[in-house]
Amino acid sequence: MFDRGAGKPSSPDDGDPRIRRAAELSVALEDASDPIARRDFLTRMGAAIALAGLGACTRAPRQEIVPYVVQPPEVTPGVARYYATAQTLDGYAVGLLAESHEGRPTKIEGNPEHPASLGAAGAFEQASVLSLYDPSRARAVAERGSPVTWARIVEALGSGSWTKAQGRGLHFVLEPTSSPAVAALLGEIRQRLPHVSVSFHSATTPVNAWEGARIAFGSVLEPRFALERADVIVSLDADFLTTGPARLRLARAFADRRSSLDAMNRLYVVEALYSVTGATADHRLRVRSSEVLAIAAALASEIGLPALPGGVPERLREPASPHRAWIAAVARDLTAHRGRSVVIAGDAQPPEVHALAHAMNAALGNLGATVKMAPSPILAAGDASHGLEALSRALPAGDVDTLVICGANLAYGSPAKRRLGELIGRARQSAYLGLHHDETAALCTFMIPEAHPLESWADARAFDGTTSIVQPLVDPLFGGRTTLDVLARFGRAGVATSAYELVRARFRGDHARASSAEDFERRWRHALKRGLIDGTAIAEVDARVDWTLLAARLAHTRPGPPPALELVVCPDPHVHDGRFAANAWLLELPAPITKLTWTNAATLSVATAGRLGLASGDEIDLQASGRKVTAPVLVVPGQADETIGLSLGWGRSRGAELAHGRGANAFMLRASTPIGVEIQKTGRRRDLSITQAHQHLEGREEDILRQTTVEEHHARTAAPRPKEKRLLKLYEKEPGPAAHQWGMAIDLARCTGCGACVVACQAENNIPTVGPDAVYLGREMHWLRIDTYAAGDPNAPEIAAQPMLCQHCEMAPCEYVCPVNATVHSPDGLNEMTYNRCVGTRFCSNNCPYKVRRFNWFDFHRKEDATAQLVHNPDVTVRERGVMEKCTFCVQRLREHEIRERQGRPTTPLQTACQQTCPSRAIVFGDLTDRDGEASRLREDDRAYAVLHELNTEPRVRYLARVKNPNPELR
Repeated sequence: MFDRGAGKPSSPDDGDPRIRRAAELSVALEDASDPIARRDFLTRMGAAIALAGLGACTRAPRQEIVPYVVQPPEVTPGVARYYATAQTLDGYAVGLLAESHEGRPTKIEGNPEHPASLGAAGAFEQASVLSLYDPSRARAVAERGSPVTWARIVEALGSGSWTKAQGRGLHFVLEPTSSPAVAALLGEIRQRLPHVSVSFHSATTPVNAWEGARIAFGSVLEPRFALERADVIVSLDADFLTTGPARLRLARAFADRRSSLDAMNRLYVVEALYSVTGATADHRLRVRSSEVLAIAAALASEIGLPALPGGVPERLREPASPHRAWIAAVARDLTAHRGRSVVIAGDAQPPEVHALAHAMNAALGNLGATVKMAPSPILAAGDASHGLEALSRALPAGDVDTLVICGANLAYGSPAKRRLGELIGRARQSAYLGLHHDETAALCTFMIPEAHPLESWADARAFDGTTSIVQPLVDPLFGGRTTLDVLARFGRAGVATSAYELVRARFRGDHARASSAEDFERRWRHALKRGLIDGTAIAEVDARVDWTLLAARLAHTRPGPPPALELVVCPDPHVHDGRFAANAWLLELPAPITKLTWTNAATLSVATAGRLGLASGDEIDLQASGRKVTAPVLVVPGQADETIGLSLGWGRSRGAELAHGRGANAFMLRASTPIGVEIQKTGRRRDLSITQAHQHLEGREEDILRQTTVEEHHARTAAPRPKEKRLLKLYEKEPGPAAHQWGMAIDLARCTGCGACVVACQAENNIPTVGPDAVYLGREMHWLRIDTYAAGDPNAPEIAAQPMLCQHCEMAPCEYVCPVNATVHSPDGLNEMTYNRCVGTRFCSNNCPYKVRRFNWFDFHRKEDATAQLVHNPDVTVRERGVMEKCTFCVQRLREHEIRERQGRPTTPLQTACQQTCPSRAIVFGDLTDRDGEASRLREDDRAYAVLHELNTEPRVRYLARVKNPNPELR
C-alpha cells in the first residue's frame, strides 16, 4: 500500500538501491562490528579450552566498580523505586510514575490516580526518559558560544535600560503554561515592572478553540468530554484519541464503550488527512480541511438550531451539498440520542467550527451531560499575549532591550511571515533557555541549558485543572535551569530563589496557608507521594450559548473559494512540533497510518497523485506566499483529494542532530488556515524508510485480522456454531509443570494503533534504534509492531490496526530448527531466548510465520557513550551483534513477581510493559490457570481467535475480532 519509493524490484546487477544501501551500511558500521563473528565463536572457543583449560576462562571487569561508602537507607541495589511526577505538553500536565534504579531514571509509566493519565502513558511520555540522557543536550551556559558562569548571565540580564523604565524594553517569551508557581512569579514581575511584556508561543496552542468558545459563550472556556456517556460521537477534524491534553483519558473512555457490544458507541469522523481517530471510526467522510466548516454548518442546520436568529446562513452550507445524504443520516442519529451524543471540533479548524460544535451540543442537550465547560488551566488563555504580534512589532522598532526566551524555539517554530529568526538580533541582548543548541540558541547572546522534567522542580495543571508537583529524580546532569530559575532573577528584586522554594511557597500559599509546620510537611509529602493535589480541579460552569453573538459571527463569515491544491499542516506523530526531534525512539517509531519513519513527507491521495503524475518517493518543491520547501511524496489512500499534508517538526538545521537535514520545514509554509500551494517535480527521488509496505490481507481476513459488525456478531453467536476443523498433530503437548501458565489477549475493538506500546516495549527491554538506512532494509528491531491493513475502496479504504508480537506458540516452529537450542520453551509457557547460546543462524526467524524475531546485524549499543547507556534497564540483558531477539512477555517482570510470591512478600497486579502503558487497555496479560482471570475470560470470548490458526502453532496470544457499529442508513 505504501511504497518505499525504490521502484520495481531489480536484480543485483541492476543496482537495487536496497542492496547498495546494505553494502554502504556494512562499511559505515564495520568499526562497530565484533572482531569475531558469533557463529565462529564455538569453534574458536573449543580450541581455546583445549589449549588453556577451563580454569582460565574468566577475566576482570573492564571498569572499576565502586560501592557506596555509606549506602543511602532508601536505596536497595537491584530494587526499583517509583516516584510520582508529571510532564507537560503544550502547557497541560500528565501525571506519571518514574522508575529509578539506584537513583537512575529508566522508565516512565502513567499515574493511575491522575485524571489525565489514569495509569496510561503515550509515546511522548514513554520516550521522555531517553531525552534525559541525550548526549547532544546543551551542557554549559555560554555567551556568544563561549562558556561563561551563571553569575555572568544573571549580572548581564539584570542590567539594561528596562531597569530604569519600569520594565519597558524587557520582553519574555514563554511556552504556554499552567504552572501556579510561574503565574505567581509573573504576577510579582508585573507588579514590580508594570511595563514588562510577556508573550506565550507554541505551534499547537488551541487558539481557535478558545476563540470558538468566546463566540459561542462570550468567554474563553474549554470542553471536557465524557465519552463514557456518549452513544454517538461526531468528530469534525478532531484526532481526539491521540492528540490534545485529555487524549489518554478519552482513549480509555472511548475504548470502554467499544468492547461492550450491547452498548457500543458509534463514531463519525470528518477529516482531510487520515488519522488514528479516523481509522477507528465507524463512518469516515474525507473532505478538504476548508470544507469542514460547510459540513459543520450543514449538520447544524439539519439538526436544527431554533434559537439561532436567522438560522445557519445558506452560503456556509452550500459547499457541503454533495454530502447531503451522509449529513442527514448523521443528524438523525444525533437527534435520536439527545443528551447521549457529542460533537467535537479539531484545534486546527477555524473558530466558527468550534462555535457550531458548541451550538449543536447545546441544541442536542449534551451540555452538562456528555460535555461540560470550564475555564482553561492555561495562564492567560485566549489573551492577545498568546501570539507573537507584539514582539514582531517591537523588535523592528528597536523597542526590545532584553529578550528572554524560555523553551520556545522561535527561530525555527514561529510562522515564517513573522521573520523572528531575522529579528532576534535587533534586541540589545537576548537569552535562550533550551535543551539544545538549536536554531534560536545560535541567534541569542546567551545560551542557558534547560533542565529536563526529570531533573526539575515545578508544578503544572492537567486539562481539568488538577495540580501536580513535578519532582526531580536526579540532579541536573548538565547544569540545567528551569523557567522558574530564570524568572526568579527578575521577580524578587534580585533575590535568588530556587525552583524548589518557589513551588513549596506556592503550595503553602494555595493549600496550607493556615497549617502548622508539621501539618504543612505532611500535606506536602502526601502531594509528592500521590503526584497530585486533592481538590484543585477547576470547577465546571453552567455555560449558555449566546445565540445572538453566534449569529452575528456567522453572518460575517464568508469563506473564500478553495484553492486548486490545499496545504494542510499538522503536528507530527513522531516529533510533535519539533521538540522531540532529537529522540531516536520517536524518530524510529512508525507513523500510525503510513508507517513512515525518520522523516516527514508531502502526502497526497491516490487520485491527486495520479493526476499530477507523482509516486511515493518523488521529490517535489512546494511553494506558497513566495516561500519554498522540498519534500518527498507519499501517496496515502484515504486522504482527501486535492489536499497535500505536511507535518511539523522536520527540516531542522541545528539542535536535533539526529534529524539534521531530514524532511521539510513545514513552518516555512504554515498559515492560520489551509492555504493554496503550487508544486513542481525536481526530478529526484528519495528512499522512504517505511516499515510496512504491503497492507492488503489478500483474502486472508479470517486467518490474520478478523473484522465484523455488531449486527453480524450477534447473528453469528445466535446461530449454531459450525464444527471447527480438526488440526492434525503428531503428539499432544502437555502443559508445563509450573504453577503459572502465562498468556495474553488483545482486543482489536479497543486498540487504536497509537504506538505507545511500541515505545514502552523499547524502553523496558533495551531495544536499540538502527537508523533510517537499516529501517529501509527492513532491519528495525522493535519486538512489538503495529500492523495496519486496508480494505475496501482503494481511494478511501478502511484501515484496521493489529499489534503483532511473539505469539509464544505451544508448538513453536522456531524452537525445533535452532541448531544450538537457543530458543526453548519454558515450563510456564514462554518461548524463551538464551542469548549466550545464539550463534545467529537465523533459522528461527525464517521459520517464524509471524515474522516477529529480530536479528542484531550490528552491535547497535556499542557506540553509546556513558551517558546514553544510563537509560538501559538493568533487569534486561543488552544484546550484541549476531544475536536473535524477540518479545519475552517481559520475563524479568514475571520472575520478579514469582520471587516475591515465594518469599511471601506483597505483590502488585502483574503487567507487561505494553499492557501497562496502553491508553485503551486493549492488551491483557495474565495467568491462564486462573480461570476467573481477565486473560482467561477474554480467550474464551466469542470473538477470540488465533492468528494463522491453521498452522497449528497454538499461540499463547489470542486476538478478539475488531467490531464496528455502522449506521444502517450509510451501508
